[in-house]
This record gives sequence, C-alpha cells and structure tokens, in this order.
Amino acid sequence: MRPENLMVLNRNAVLSSIVVGRIVFQAGVPVCVPPRGHQEAMAMGAEFASGAKFEPKQTILPEEETDLTKRMQAISAILPAIVERNRKGDFTAAGIPNTTIFRDLIGFKPDAREVYACWRELQSKTAIDKQAVQIANRPAPKTRKKRAKKTETDE
Repeated sequence: MRPENLMVLNRNAVLSSIVVGRIVFQAGVPVCVPPRGHQEAMAMGAEFASGAKFEPKQTILPEEETDLTKRMQAISAILPAIVERNRKGDFTAAGIPNTTIFRDLIGFKPDAREVYACWRELQSKTAIDKQAVQIANRPAPKTRKKRAKKTETDE
C-alpha cells in the first residue's frame, strides 16, 4: 500500500465501477484506492488521507485550428482523397466520412456537423457536375416536320 493512494471518506459507502472494481469505504478509515480510481472516489466525496489535493493529468493535444472557415476548407480539401482511397472504416453506415480519420490526415478531429456540411457540399457539386456531363452528352432532340393544317379551301 502506497501512502499516496490512501483515501478517507466521512461516511460508509461502496464504490463500484468498471475501472477499479469494488472498494468499501468505512467512515474515517483510510482505504487504498488505485490511481485510476482517484477521480471516481473524489466524486463521491473521498479525500486523500495525507491531505494532498488531487491533480488530474493534463493531456497535451496538438494545437487545433479554431478558425471555422480554415477548418471547413481543410475538411473540404481532404474529402476527395478519402472518397478515392475508400478504406474500411473511412465511412459510417450512413455513408458519411468518419470523423476519427481526419486527425491523422489534417491534424485535428472535426465535429461531425462540420464533416456533414462539407460532405453535403461535395455531394451537391458532384451531382451538378454529373448532371452537366449528362446534358452535354445528350443527343440533340429530334425535330418533327410540322404538318400543314387543313383548311376549308384544301378540301
């Protein structure tokens, strides 16, 4: 038992979680709590027996782009490449690009709404381009010769 893992609760309680299993607290009795369970124990009111304060680990993420227009441009620029490579896991069941693949490709994980907006824009451009090609390749309409109307004098 390491002294930095001892925690005390001012009441009788049981902490049950997937992370740490089951820990039984008795009022005023120090109990050993694994480091990964410190946050959960603190959430129910436990304090360190030594009086130390809990400092959660700060994960340092790379600097993300905060300008929305730049984010949208980066997403829009990479979408054709994602469509071209078409790997397993690149698209959701709904056919929209998966947001998790963007972190490796453009350096940040965009919000699903950003990806959806860019995806719809790409789809509409693609549909317009396909329609323009179909119109350009369509044969010219056949022209009919107009029949002369019968008049009373012709009969």
